[in-house]
This record gives sequence, C-alpha cells and structure tokens, in this order.
Amino acid sequence: EKTQSAASTTYESEKKAQDEIHQRQLDEIRVNHQSSLEKMYAKSLSEHQSAEARQRMALVAMHAETMQSLKTQFQTVRAMHRSFKDKFATVRKLSENSFVHCLIRGELEARCMSAKYQPIIELVQSMHAHSMRERKAAAAERTKLHGE
Repeated sequence: EKTQSAASTTYESEKKAQDEIHQRQLDEIRVNHQSSLEKMYAKSLSEHQSAEARQRMALVAMHAETMQSLKTQFQTVRAMHRSFKDKFATVRKLSENSFVHCLIRGELEARCMSAKYQPIIELVQSMHAHSMRERKAAAAERTKLHGE
C-alpha cells in the first residue's frame, strides 16, 4: 500500500507539474496571440487612419479648387455686371442728352462719331431699325385685316 500511495502521490505531483507546464504554455500562447492581435489591429487602424487622412486631404484640395473656381466665376460675373451697369449708365446719360434722338434723325454730330460711342451707336441704330420693321409689319397687318 505504501508503494501504491507513493506512486499515486508521485503520479499526482507529476500530473500537477504537467498541468502547470501546460497552463504556462497556454498562458504564453494566449499572451502571444493577444499581442499578435493587438499588433494586427494597430497596423489595420494605422492603415485606415492614413487612408482616411489621404481622403480628407483630397476632399480639402477639391474644396479649395471649387472655391477658387467659384471665386473666379464670381469676379467675372461682377466685372460683367459692372460693365453692363456702366454701359447702361452711358446709354441713359446719352439719352438724357437727346443723343438717341440725334441718332434716330440721322443727325450725327462729331461727338457722336467718337470710337468710344460707336458700339452704343450701332446698338441703338439696330434697335431702332428693328422697332421700325416691327411697326411696318404691324401696319401692314392692320391694312391687310381692314382691307379685306
């Protein structure tokens, strides 16, 4: 019985020692696996963040381009508006000075012939000619209706 008891104790202590070794190995594997997972996660997170940062930079660049384009377009529109405003003011001023009446009657004075006013002169003359054609067409239509 003593031998059996000693063998049983030896077996249990060996089993306990093996269990402890297995447990340490499992703990070591678990720690290594956890460390490996953490490294993989950190790498994946870093890649994701750098991709996100590149995407943000691209969006910022696109936004800056769009804003610059809009600014340029706005400046162009503002310049066109200013130009039209100036031309309208010139036409109004000339009209107030009976310049338009001078053009319509064909009494172009020397000041009307300056190159500065030439585009305006042509515009007013073409508008007047168009208006006269419309009046003649309307008169012809009235004559045609009343004549029948």
